[in-house]
Amino acid sequence: AVFDGNVVVGQGDMRLSAGNILVEYGAADSTDAGKISRMIATGGVTLVNGDEAAEADRAIYRLSEGIIVLEGNVLVTQGQSALSGQEFTINLNDGSARFEGRVKTIFQAEPVE
Repeated sequence: AVFDGNVVVGQGDMRLSAGNILVEYGAADSTDAGKISRMIATGGVTLVNGDEAAEADRAIYRLSEGIIVLEGNVLVTQGQSALSGQEFTINLNDGSARFEGRVKTIFQAEPVE
């Protein structure tokens, strides 16, 4: 199934929005029949979870694995700090994340009083 035009998908506190989201379902002859196996988001992809946000050209969310891969011009912000790179993988099961490609970091220190 394809959803077009400012699509928003929510799971708990997490929100994934994009211009287009393709939803793929498990094969009819598998134990995942009828369940969403993965979503592919394109067109102004934004992923928000609490005070953290990420933007990318494309996102692939593999639901059964709990993995989200953001690809192309990835920008992750947390408060005033930011990271950018070409690929960012998030493991929702253990909370880990990994950047790949040329990574740039901007840390904004809080003023000391």
